[in-house]
Amino acid sequence: MKRLFETELVLGVICILAVGLLTAMIGCVGSQTEPPESVKEANILLDKEIDSSVSIFLASTIPPENSSKIFFEIGEAIFPMEEGLKIGDKFAFRVVSENGAVIIPLDEYPYSTITQEGGAGSGTINMDKMNLLYEGNYTLQLVKIDSNNTKAIIVSEKNFSITRRYSKETLASLRFWLTKEERPDAEEFSELDLTGIDQINFAVWGEAPKDGREINGRAIMVREDYEGNVLTESGPWDYSFILSPGVPQKLNGMSGHPYPGTYHVKIFIDNELIKEYKIEV
Repeated sequence: MKRLFETELVLGVICILAVGLLTAMIGCVGSQTEPPESVKEANILLDKEIDSSVSIFLASTIPPENSSKIFFEIGEAIFPMEEGLKIGDKFAFRVVSENGAVIIPLDEYPYSTITQEGGAGSGTINMDKMNLLYEGNYTLQLVKIDSNNTKAIIVSEKNFSITRRYSKETLASLRFWLTKEERPDAEEFSELDLTGIDQINFAVWGEAPKDGREINGRAIMVREDYEGNVLTESGPWDYSFILSPGVPQKLNGMSGHPYPGTYHVKIFIDNELIKEYKIEV
């Protein structure tokens, strides 16, 4: 009886420890998925005091293979890194154009805290769905933020340039089309009027030449009412896509019983509107 009691006691302790460990693991996962904090520029005093002991490095890979790059293609990920800040400093990055216009404000950039010496990175810019930049010249600013989030100081700057990812000739060689069937070889349309049809189906397709290169882009669909007001309760539908050479790829579409209105499917490549289709439902 005593041995049975001891066995039950040991099993009970193991269960308690297991539950505690599982709870701790869930807590860690939860803390990692919480959205990072950011600072609203309108609510802080932003000043500039360049500190020669602080530097900025840009890389397109992690770990960085080349931290001295200053030329990047549109859509080529940029990982900004700092060196010279002290442990406990809070910082974020900010991007302005060559004429001083704010392109990526602090509102859109999470700040980080330096936890060890030797440099740190934070965030990513110039990705298809994350702070994508147009072709042009920019300045990346390293901003140190005070402990109460009331003041921010630009302590270092780095100039860099964004070049085209695809030539105009490459973009002109792409093919896009609209169908009202879920097949790329179905009849093609420039626009569709599906009003009065209970069960609708349409798709927008794209294809790169067989002898071409892969193409990255986004297909965004928005809905308007009959007065031209953009409605947002069911969208927009925003999908990234990759066109492989010679392979038709569905970019966006819809089937079933949609809300009535005008659907616009817009195809963006290199942050530019390349093609647009209109579907009346």
